[in-house]
Amino acid sequence: MEYYVQRRGNEALLAYSVMSACLVAVVGISLLTYHFGQKDEKIQNFVE
Repeated sequence: MEYYVQRRGNEALLAYSVMSACLVAVVGISLLTYHFGQKDEKIQNFVE
């Protein structure tokens, strides 16, 4: 990513915006996965 920004300095804002959006997406997917995993674990404990 830094290589891209160094080569195309005028597109730095776009590059960092895309990188930030991807980071937010990964964190969101991780939190959703964790949330649904906890939900399933509670259901399994209740059934047992």
